[in-house]
Amino acid sequence: MQKIYLILGFYVSLFISTLSYSSAHDLTLADRYEISIIERLIIDSVQKENPYVYVYSENENEEEIFKQKLKKFAKNIKLTSKLYKADFIIVLDMKKRKDFKKPALALDFEAIKYCLSCVGIFSWKNGRPNLILFKKKLEKLMIKLPKEYSYFIE
Repeated sequence: MQKIYLILGFYVSLFISTLSYSSAHDLTLADRYEISIIERLIIDSVQKENPYVYVYSENENEEEIFKQKLKKFAKNIKLTSKLYKADFIIVLDMKKRKDFKKPALALDFEAIKYCLSCVGIFSWKNGRPNLILFKKKLEKLMIKLPKEYSYFIE
């Protein structure tokens, strides 16, 4: 009887470890996919091959986690800690009105209310990536995107 419990315990632990690996693996794929979408948009927006990106957040922990994802998955953008050096800004969260005078992308619907230079928002809904770009803000910052973005422009 003990052998049966031991074998059953082994299979249950194997099953649980498989589930946790699968979940972590999916998270990595989602992160990689998210960063590749953001990276392509930034490069197409500033029309530079290796643009400098500044990450803005009022939550230092959240900012550091996102920077680590960028370092891990982005191949053609460079992080900068100097706002004046940035070609593009990624806004994680914002609670006060701010204008960067440079193109920015919000990753939070609340931030879009306060970010005056956000040309759009990128978010996940029901496990799917959503990109919305604002035509007036793109025009104001004189950003011309390739035709493949026309579906996302409002």
